[in-house]
Amino acid sequence: YTVRRRDIHGETLIYEGGFTACVLDKNVKNDSVYSYLVTPKYKNFVGNTLHLPSISTKKNAIQDGEILSKEWWKN
Repeated sequence: YTVRRRDIHGETLIYEGGFTACVLDKNVKNDSVYSYLVTPKYKNFVGNTLHLPSISTKKNAIQDGEILSKEWWKN
């Protein structure tokens, strides 16, 4: 499969190959927003690309679990 990172500058191939339990993006920069695209491949078959939710490395980004304490659903 392939894993690509998308940001304001375009797309970058992060990984291409067989199954691996973890794909690590070593070129993430501070104060940026990224999304990842995963495309499964098997022999001559190419599946539909999955668009994963965006992540942010911005300084004031919501931390893991923080959104739950804000009770956003009550607004």
